[in-house]
Amino acid sequence: MLLFILRHAHAEEGVKRLPDFERRLTDKGRSQARVMGRFIAGLDERPETILTSPLVRAEETARLVAKEMKVGVPITESFLACGMTPEIACEGLYPYLRLHAVLITGHQPDLGVLVAWLLGIVRGGGIEMRKGALCILEMDRLVAGAAVLKFHASPAMLAVVD
Repeated sequence: MLLFILRHAHAEEGVKRLPDFERRLTDKGRSQARVMGRFIAGLDERPETILTSPLVRAEETARLVAKEMKVGVPITESFLACGMTPEIACEGLYPYLRLHAVLITGHQPDLGVLVAWLLGIVRGGGIEMRKGALCILEMDRLVAGAAVLKFHASPAMLAVVD
């Protein structure tokens, strides 16, 4: 299985009048999501489905990526919301193991911890996933240490070659 792990793109800063759940992407964030979507669309192996956290900024990121990839609407999965642990992620991803490639869109630090766990990195706080960053892992099962890192980049890195 290829697991594409995408952190939501740049979003509005949290303010008292706007609940965290409702924060939307900024213009910069929309641009980051489009860059990632175009990059993924150009790959030989692409996700068969896109899963997203229910938070607005993650859903917007996933929709923009899907549009650039010219694929269907992302599936909202509650297990991808803030606070996800590697164990919760694996349980939520289990029904999708039959697919060759899946993209998940979520939040930091949860995604960085998941990447580190799947790679078998036991020390430290996880892998840094900048806003809009993409990580691709390859694995044959969803257990700690089973993954191989195939790719990791931020939108700024890809914009240089876009």
